[in-house]
Amino acid sequence: QNAINSLGANWGLVKLTDGEYNLGGNIDINRDNLQIVGSGDDNTTINILSPKVFAFNLVTIPGEPRRNIRIADLCINGMPNSYPYAGAAIAAGGAGVLENLTIENSKIIMSNDANFGIRFKYSSGRSNNLRILNNRIKINGLFSYGIFISQPFDNIQIEGNSVEISTNSSNAYNAIAVYGDCTNFHVNHNNVIGRGHGSIAISPASNGEVRDNIVYASNLAEEGGIEIEAKSGHGYGTSHDVIVANNIVYDGNFGIYTHRRDTNVSIPYNIIIRGNVLNGSKTGIYLYAGKDIMVYNNLYNNCAINFKKEPGVTLKEPSSAKREWELYE
Repeated sequence: QNAINSLGANWGLVKLTDGEYNLGGNIDINRDNLQIVGSGDDNTTINILSPKVFAFNLVTIPGEPRRNIRIADLCINGMPNSYPYAGAAIAAGGAGVLENLTIENSKIIMSNDANFGIRFKYSSGRSNNLRILNNRIKINGLFSYGIFISQPFDNIQIEGNSVEISTNSSNAYNAIAVYGDCTNFHVNHNNVIGRGHGSIAISPASNGEVRDNIVYASNLAEEGGIEIEAKSGHGYGTSHDVIVANNIVYDGNFGIYTHRRDTNVSIPYNIIIRGNVLNGSKTGIYLYAGKDIMVYNNLYNNCAINFKKEPGVTLKEPSSAKREWELYE
């Protein structure tokens, strides 16, 4: 903290050398144009020794965006916290917005209940440009998320990460969650394990893609691998204009599914589901709710039911593809 506070107004770099650093309170990132860089996620470790701590707390104030922050090449090790004393490895505190934030090449281990790997929850406006790249995140506990984006963000890149929720429970949440009416999101090339709620949840977000991920899905009822949904507590709109393509999904009650959790929100629309491989799901693709959904060229291996849709779902036919809703209904 003293190193951050001592930097001048221009670009600053805090370099953490090899070793372990014990942390009893937040490290507040209260300035712009800052890089915090370790010596590698196997060499530089920050141990969180107290509950209700954000290892890196991006301090935001309404009307004053927190800009140009990079956190890279370190390990954050969260000691056991107990619900409701939520902690996070990296989070935003305050109601302001963020611009140009990068979190990359780091390892995050959070233990026990009510913890987050990366959490952005509250905002008075729309944040812009978030990059979460090539991190290893493992969360063990109830009421917990791996990557949790619930404040409105434009331009999100979540790529090359390994994210695991290891607790098998209906009270363990998403490995990757993009909520809060985010737009222009890219959730690509991740390895995701979810044992609680849906492994990857888009709920709600728009104009984005979920591509080329390897997903080990939840077997809980009403949950699964990749969900595109609307829920009133997650945002004001609905999910729309989303491409789900070229993913490999293992197991799960549902492999890929569209959903409306609450009747007071609009149904998801303009969703393309194509080129995915569904392995061993109870239902490979399940369309519970949706309008103008396009489903084609997916491969089903050992699914109890390959494709299912509810009567109210409307489908849009691709120009040239097999019509799966006819083949499998």
